[in-house]
Amino acid sequence: NLVDMFELNQLDEAGGTWRSVNSYLARFSERAASLAPLSNRYFTKGAELNLLVHPQTFDEPMRMQKMDFWLGTAFTLQAWITINPDTPISPRGLPVFRRALADTGAGSELSCLSWNFPPSLSFGAQDYGHTEANSVTGLMEEFVSADYKAVPIGKPDYPEYSSMHMHTVVVNGTNVTFYIDNGIAVASMSLPRPITDCAGAVSTLGSAGMTLAAVA
Repeated sequence: NLVDMFELNQLDEAGGTWRSVNSYLARFSERAASLAPLSNRYFTKGAELNLLVHPQTFDEPMRMQKMDFWLGTAFTLQAWITINPDTPISPRGLPVFRRALADTGAGSELSCLSWNFPPSLSFGAQDYGHTEANSVTGLMEEFVSADYKAVPIGKPDYPEYSSMHMHTVVVNGTNVTFYIDNGIAVASMSLPRPITDCAGAVSTLGSAGMTLAAVA
């Protein structure tokens, strides 16, 4: 399981600072690659994939090299995340890893797949079957989200504002589970349809005000 594979029981002792978990990140990245969407766990001739190893703070989404990112019926994405408390967060969240329909124009706002913070997924814009946009983001794509750190008075007080936390999303067919830190399940829910990739998608990593490490 994830707790044993990633030694998640050690996270409680990490202290939530970059220095305290630096040695752990190397082991985490190596093991996380086997669960990545291009891993040979999901493709017969798949390849291990680390999207980002070392900590990086983003001023804007970073465009990645073109890749064929066809997903299997089950995949896992993981990342260490911190957020600048002054960063505005829209109803769609801040994309951690995103596959956009296009680089510019109307398609640039739509996602084949977008894993977001707070924990959520946007997907399926390439063959969205409804005549109206989803009611949360107002976009013509599917959207599911966890009830993560309910909003108190004023803006949400996310733990990621003060320290880094490991986030994991596990997709298995038409089900998704969001985890944080040492395997704590934030939410598990059914997807309205399976997640599929689209040809020619533009991959980006991170969002303004976000720091990521060990993305796989």
